[in-house]
Parts: sequence; C-alpha cells; structure tokens
Amino acid sequence: MSNETSISMKGPIKILLIEDNQRMQKSLKNGLQGIDSNLQFVAETGNGKKAFEILQITKIDLVIMDYELEKESRWGVELTKDIVKQFPDIKIIFWSVNTRPVDVEKAKAAGAHGYVTKESTDIEVKIAIDKVMHGEESWLDKNLRLELTKPELTEKEIKVMRQLAKGKSNKQIASALLREEFLGKIEQEEGFADIYKTIDEYMDEIPDKAEAEATRFESRTKTVETHLVNIKPKYNGPSRGELIKKAIEEYSELEDKRDISPEVIAVLELLHLEIKPEWIAKTLAISERDVEKIKKKFNPEDISKFF
Repeated sequence: MSNETSISMKGPIKILLIEDNQRMQKSLKNGLQGIDSNLQFVAETGNGKKAFEILQITKIDLVIMDYELEKESRWGVELTKDIVKQFPDIKIIFWSVNTRPVDVEKAKAAGAHGYVTKESTDIEVKIAIDKVMHGEESWLDKNLRLELTKPELTEKEIKVMRQLAKGKSNKQIASALLREEFLGKIEQEEGFADIYKTIDEYMDEIPDKAEAEATRFESRTKTVETHLVNIKPKYNGPSRGELIKKAIEEYSELEDKRDISPEVIAVLELLHLEIKPEWIAKTLAISERDVEKIKKKFNPEDISKFF
C-alpha cells in the first residue's frame, strides 16, 4: 500500500481493541501493523469494565470495537456512549459483522466516528482509520443500498416496528413509547418533573376531554393500532406474525440477544452507585417493583462485577 493514506501525526496512534474473540484480535492487529507500523495496539479486551480500566490509566487515541461483546458486559453502543462522555477526544470505529442500517445508525447516534465490517480488507480498515483520525467520518456504503430496499416508514412507524420486534403487544408498545416520551420531556421541559412525579401519573392523565375521556395510555394504544394498519400495506399486507418477523429482521436490537438486557444493566449500575430503588424507578421510568425484582436476582458481588 502506498503512503497516500498514512496519517501525519507525531508518534504512533495508540489503539485499544475491544473484541472478545482472541483469534479476531490477532488477525486485525497483525494485518494493520503489517500495513502501518505507526498503528500501535496498546491493549485488547472483550469486556467493557476492563476497557474503562485501561482508558483510565493509558493514553488512547483510537478505540476499535466489535458491536457484540461478552454477554456480561456493556456492548458496543453502550460503551460508545460512556467513552464519548468520559473521553471525548478519543476516536471510535466499530468493526463488526453486523451491517444492518439499524445497527450502524445506533452506533452513529451513540457518538462513533466510523463503522467497518469484519469482511473489510486490512487496507479498507486502514483507510477508515486514516479518515477518522483526520477528523472525518467513515460509514458503510453498503448500508445506503440496504436502506433503499426497505419500505419507507415514518419515524413513529419505525419506533412501533422496533417495539414489535421485541414481541410486544399493542398496549405494551404504547407503554414503551409513552415511557420514552416521558423521559424526553423530563430532560427537555423545565418544570415537567414537578407536574408529573411518576410515569403512571403521566399515562393515566386525560389530556383532552374531547377524546371520550380516554387516558393518555388508552389514546396512545389506539394510535399504535393505527400505525400498524398503515404499516402493513407497505409490506404487502402481511399477518401480524409475518410483520413481527420483518420487524425482527430489520429493526431488532442486537442487545436483545443477551441474557442480560440493557435495562437490567442500567438498574445494576445505579444499584452499584447505591442509588435508592425509588429513585432508580423514577430515573428509568419503570416500576419500583421491577427494580426490587432485579435487586433480588443479583447478589452484591454479582452487581459489582459489571462495573
């Protein structure tokens, strides 16, 4: 390879590789260093907790990570959010076999700077590194082509499909969307948290007397039903079961494959920080009963190992 894509930086580019397959670690490391000796792999790990320990004590310029990591640790998107928050100067590139638009979109929204597939050649990965280290971004062109093959859904319809991919009923979808709305308003609207102390108060309110005395939850459930009616023709009118399969194929979250869900991990993190269950419930907009169930399921030593 010519030196046209080499980065003119002082000293080596210090890389942390977050990948839980040692064979893949070795393959990428040897391949890239064979192209450019300026790429210095400082450490490799497949665990989110270990990754943060390394970042705390080691100067890192670039993190290359897989999307799916060890089941008992944070995965790529969750790790990216934390890295961006605590180490904003570090560049992040995903290196993954998952190339669906939804996966790339989530990585981008979390703050990553690039995304390459594990099927990419070493040179293609090197080019992506060069672009990112020069302040640009590098995303998969393949995903643009995949995006064109999917029916065009509205933003709200996509949200419904993502919940449908989790096997949720219409009422459960409505509840999940209201929870998301509730959390967004708490962050964005001043005084909102003073009006609605809990998610239940928000869901049970009757916002518009003209809507046949329907609560916000009842009204939103009907809205979900309408969205599903509008979505079906875009997929040539499939049954609900067939639509669920489409939703899983196109919009399911990789994190749902884990034995431990992102929500459970979020609860465990707050328990680890010794936050009271009632405050955890309010922060995550879940019931205090669910927090207590999670708390009982894990021993204190189990909770600490995650963080």
